[in-house]
Amino acid sequence: MTLKQKIFTHLIVEGKKLTAAQLATQLRTTQAAVRARISELRRAGFVIYANRQVNSKGQEKTFYTTGRPTRKLIAAGYRALALGL
Repeated sequence: MTLKQKIFTHLIVEGKKLTAAQLATQLRTTQAAVRARISELRRAGFVIYANRQVNSKGQEKTFYTTGRPTRKLIAAGYRALALGL
């Protein structure tokens, strides 16, 4: 199974909410590789959100999760298609 398939399974099939660091540790790769595969999945049409959260110590972490696209996001996609982007 490729790295992209493993990330797909964690985020989309299993619905997990994980940081790039958590994914990298679990999949024994780098955070940069995780972010690159997430970008590829997004370009393939999968909705993967990057939600930032601040913990009680003031540290900010970005969690990746999937979900249903908002109407605003879908409309932006249609506009981009109409413009040939």
